[in-house]
Amino acid sequence: MKNYLLTTLVSFFFISGLFSQRALNGLWVGTLTQGGETYDVKLVLSKDGRKLKGSSLIVLSDTSYIELHLTGIYHEDRSMNVYEVEVLYPDPPDAEAGYFKRTYQMLYKRSFDDHFLEGWWQEREKSATDEKRRFGRIYLEKSNEDVSGA
Repeated sequence: MKNYLLTTLVSFFFISGLFSQRALNGLWVGTLTQGGETYDVKLVLSKDGRKLKGSSLIVLSDTSYIELHLTGIYHEDRSMNVYEVEVLYPDPPDAEAGYFKRTYQMLYKRSFDDHFLEGWWQEREKSATDEKRRFGRIYLEKSNEDVSGA
């Protein structure tokens, strides 16, 4: 009986881990808030074990956006820390445009029909005690759009 219970528990955690890996991979679409402003955002995530990688695209205006490479780590409690590490577009970044890298703390939530990520973000370059440090909320839903090769 003990072996059966142990085998069942190990199988459950293995299947659960495989499910979260597949479920996190792909395109996530939603919004990012900063103060009173809301911006459209897209994240493409790829999970390999606990490691995350991908890219973020934040629409700043009708004619301006920034795309960044990101890395991160996924925790057993379905939370994750994600870090924008390199500007991909525009190249080179326009220093006057006010682009900056973010750190995200998000939680992966799922139900029968949908999957979503929600949490907080904060500016990476400024100290936590800097009153000018930017921060806000992020909310993303899993998209069915194919992002093969991303």
